Amino acid sequence: MTWKSISEYSTGAKLNGYARVLRKRNMGAISFWRARFNNETVQLMLVRDQLVDYVQVKKIVPGSIVYVKGEKFITQTGEATLLIKEIEEKISCNWIMPEKFHGISQERRYRQRVLDLICNDDAFYFMRFTTQVTSDIRKLLWEEGFQEFNTGVLQEYFEGGQAEPFRTHCQANGKDLYLSLTSELKLKRLIIAGFERVFEIAQSFRNEGISPFHSPEFTLLEVYAQECNCHDMMDVAESIVRRVSDSYLSGRNGKKPKQDNKIIPISFEGPYKRVPFEEAYAQYAGSFSDCNLASLVLNYPEMFHSGMSKFTWVMKVIEKMIVPKIIEPTFLTELPIGLSPLVKVCEKNSAVTDRAFFVANGIFFADIYSDENDPVKVGASLEAQSRETGRPVNEDYLSLLEYGLPPTAGIGLSLNRLFMVFLEELPKNIKETICYPLL
Repeated sequence: MTWKSISEYSTGAKLNGYARVLRKRNMGAISFWRARFNNETVQLMLVRDQLVDYVQVKKIVPGSIVYVKGEKFITQTGEATLLIKEIEEKISCNWIMPEKFHGISQERRYRQRVLDLICNDDAFYFMRFTTQVTSDIRKLLWEEGFQEFNTGVLQEYFEGGQAEPFRTHCQANGKDLYLSLTSELKLKRLIIAGFERVFEIAQSFRNEGISPFHSPEFTLLEVYAQECNCHDMMDVAESIVRRVSDSYLSGRNGKKPKQDNKIIPISFEGPYKRVPFEEAYAQYAGSFSDCNLASLVLNYPEMFHSGMSKFTWVMKVIEKMIVPKIIEPTFLTELPIGLSPLVKVCEKNSAVTDRAFFVANGIFFADIYSDENDPVKVGASLEAQSRETGRPVNEDYLSLLEYGLPPTAGIGLSLNRLFMVFLEELPKNIKETICYPLL
């Protein structure tokens, strides 16, 4: 059965089902209630002349679950409303609903997520939006010929670069295992095996800090295609964001963030800007001649120190000095070498890589790149990373590259951060995009 909003039913349509009473406004012979019904918040209208037990019904407390039968009609203010013909209390609420205007604290919202979703329409509708977005992205990728795989969460060797992993232990074989951070190498193995276009939407785990933009557990979309490069995959990433925007913002512009108490409109129509890193640095951070660790330590000692690796200080430049200032959807291209051993270096400029970050609304949410498929070059880069981090070289992946990886490009897109791009009245926090966030 296809779900429909009450607004999509014709006037006079008969509807019935369970509803949770949220708020009540009793006005003598007529009452208007707000209730969670049919996967949305709707207005119920109760009229004394049409309900034999109207006086008793008015005593039902907010939070209770009722079963209703009614007909759709449109009020004088134009609101689709369910005129109640029958109502029966099924479960009486034993707790007091939070007051409408003051609600509940942020910490309590995340700690008691069910209560938050019951009481907070913004949170309820946004969580419903995230499921719709995920379904829409799947459909888009299927239409483009991508095949979906589930490559698993447990892995014997951690394949997450310089990130800190979660560790666990398998009793059956006595092995220490890791929780997956990325499906990248697992999906590339499928490309090597002969699947030309692959993707996965997977739970991913990073054993590091918690912040408004970081969660130890998050949902990652990874997409790989052979015979493609970074520019081709930027087109795919753009089509994903445009599909999300077109479907769930109904063609209108997003309305956030606020700067100086003014709403800044965000256009998702495209095509999106593609700005080289050097140009973005000059625009948002200063002279590009100062984009080196020594100058950054001198000019920003509170943010940089001399012991930082190139990966760390470049990422801090991007995430702290550039990304927050980019509002319109933008690809930050031609990123410096040294950030990943698996990305192809640009043919025209050996100082930069064929890689881009996708940014909108001050949020970096996707990494797009052409893959290096030369096992000699990948091996040298992995060995350099191993010397820096102390972690072993992934010999298994290197040996698989000997079979031959066709020219391939990929997208690593945080669905949680993509959802954050569309946050409006809710706080700009990754916890808003997770059903049950870790505090």
